[in-house]
Parts: sequence; structure tokens; C-alpha cells
Amino acid sequence: MHIVQIFPGTVPPINYGGTERVMFWLARELVKQGCKVTALCDPSSDWSGTGITHVPMTLAQWHSGDYRALIPKDADVVHYHELPPQGLYPDAPFLVTEHGSRKRFTHVTPNMVFVSANHAHNHRAPVYVPNGIPIDEYPLCAQKNGHLLFMAILRRGNKNARTALHLAMDAHMPLDIAGGD
Repeated sequence: MHIVQIFPGTVPPINYGGTERVMFWLARELVKQGCKVTALCDPSSDWSGTGITHVPMTLAQWHSGDYRALIPKDADVVHYHELPPQGLYPDAPFLVTEHGSRKRFTHVTPNMVFVSANHAHNHRAPVYVPNGIPIDEYPLCAQKNGHLLFMAILRRGNKNARTALHLAMDAHMPLDIAGGD
């Protein structure tokens, strides 16, 4: 199966980038599972050594819809990690994963998925697929340290660092913060 992953940013991310990181992990795992994977993303992306074909896509191509000409004709599924501008979709079957929370979300396409039950509910949508993480990079440990973990960039208020802090204080537990700023 040939799967095309699309995101108009640098993948994998150089610094912060949750959506970019999830796309990278998913593409890598699809290759491990025997799929052919093509990634349409920023020209600065580096997929070397992954077995993934990188097709550079500029922001101008993304916003104009011209990126569609870059999608290989033999694609079985096109997976967007951001809602395409102007509703410009390919001829191939496609899926859109909405990674963020939009206050003024205008519509949900029939083939749009969200990343949690609550995320889907907040957007009045029925379908969600949790993000997977590579357990070799984030191993589960039998011996727990008794800490809570907040993993997101702090300066973004919608990430709820304040809520994580209040939960830790209410539970009388230490809080580890990973994410910068």
C-alpha cells in the first residue's frame, strides 16, 4: 500500500512540533509494516535513512492547492495532518487528522478523525484515533517515580500548564515539565 503523508511544515521537527513528530513516527512505522510512504512537506525536512520518499512542498504550493500535482498517481491513501486550504482534496481516497483545537471550527469532513474521544466530542465529531508514540523512545518503566508529567510548550496557554500545576499541587505530587519556554 502506498500512503502519502502531508503536512506544510518541517518534518521531523527541528525543535517543537507535536503534529510534525506524530507524522514522522507514523510514517516510520508504516514503512516498518511494509508500506510505501511518501511525505509531502517543507523542503527543509530530512527523511534520510528512513525509507520514506520526501517530496518537497512549499507553503505557496500548499496554500494555492498546487501541491496536489505532487501527489504520486499510485497513492492508495492520502493522509493530511492539517485541513487543506480551500477544501482542495486529491482524487485519491484521503483522511484528515485534526491535531489541534479550533474555537471556530467550521466543518468536519466525513473522513476526518480527532486524537481523543474528548477532542472529537469538542468538535461535534464521532471518530477519533489516538496518536501513537514509539515506545522505544518513551519506554514504559516498571519502576515509577511518582511524578506527574506535563509535556508541551509552556508559553501556549491552550496547552494547560496551569491546570497541570494545580493538579500536581492538589494531589501533592511532584510535576516534571518537558517542552520548553
